[in-house]
Amino acid sequence: IQTDIINAFKSGTIDSFDVGEIAKQAQMSLKEVADEIAVAAAAGVEVDLESTAQGLGYDSFAAAVDAYNKANGTNYSVDQAREALGQ
Repeated sequence: IQTDIINAFKSGTIDSFDVGEIAKQAQMSLKEVADEIAVAAAAGVEVDLESTAQGLGYDSFAAAVDAYNKANGTNYSVDQAREALGQ
């Protein structure tokens, strides 16, 4: 799925909100979504984290970070999460 998402971003056929919705429909965990975003960032693709979080069903990126922390036993701040995702 990583290559497909990166290519779709580069071609402009999907946006960050769409990626969030696709991930939600595919029942991807937040860890899997974060991994996808990090790979995209490493490939030079900028992902709108707020929009992606909304596509996943969260009110904000901060809410998604809180959910990630609870699910994974981590304690990322919003800024630390952005940095970890290459943003």
